[in-house]
Amino acid sequence: MKKNYSIIGPSGSGKTTIGRELSSRGYFFVDTDDKPLSSWMNIRTGKKVRQPPKPIGKKWRTAHAWVWDTDYLAELVKDESHREAFFCGGSYNYEKVKHFFDKIFMLCVSREVLISRLQRREPNRWTDDSYELARELEDNEQLQKNMGTGILIDGSRSVQAVADEILKHIREA
Repeated sequence: MKKNYSIIGPSGSGKTTIGRELSSRGYFFVDTDDKPLSSWMNIRTGKKVRQPPKPIGKKWRTAHAWVWDTDYLAELVKDESHREAFFCGGSYNYEKVKHFFDKIFMLCVSREVLISRLQRREPNRWTDDSYELARELEDNEQLQKNMGTGILIDGSRSVQAVADEILKHIREA
C-alpha cells in the first residue's frame, strides 16, 4: 500500500531542498507550492488570487491565505504509481488535509538560519522590518513549541543528514 509523507515548516526551513534530495534518491516528491495544487485565496470570499502584491503587507496577508486544492491533493495521494510520496510544503488549510499523510515531518531551524536563508533567497522581500519575515519567524517558533503529531527535524543540518533522518524514521515504522 502506498505511503504518503508530509514535510512542513516555515519558508526557508528547507522543505523543497529536502524534497529534491529525496527525489535524487529515487523517491517521488511533490513541491506543494506548484500549481495547480497551491494558490493564494481571499479568506473572506474564497476566491483565488493570481498574483499577490510585492512586498506582501500585513493588511493583504491577513486577508489572504496560501491554500491547497483538497480535491487535487486527494488525487495525488491516491496515485499508486509510486510506492512512497513526499509532499513538501505547507498551507493555511493543512489541518483539513493532514489525515492524508502517514507521517508528518516538521522542519525547524534557528531564527538566525531562517533569516539568513530567506534574505539570501530574496533580499528585497525578506527585509528585517517586513511583516512576512516576522510571520515566518513566529511560525517557526510555534512549530517548535506545538509539535502535535509530527516529528520535529532540525533543518539547519546538511541536506543529506536531514534526508537520512527522515528516511530513518520511515524505516523504523
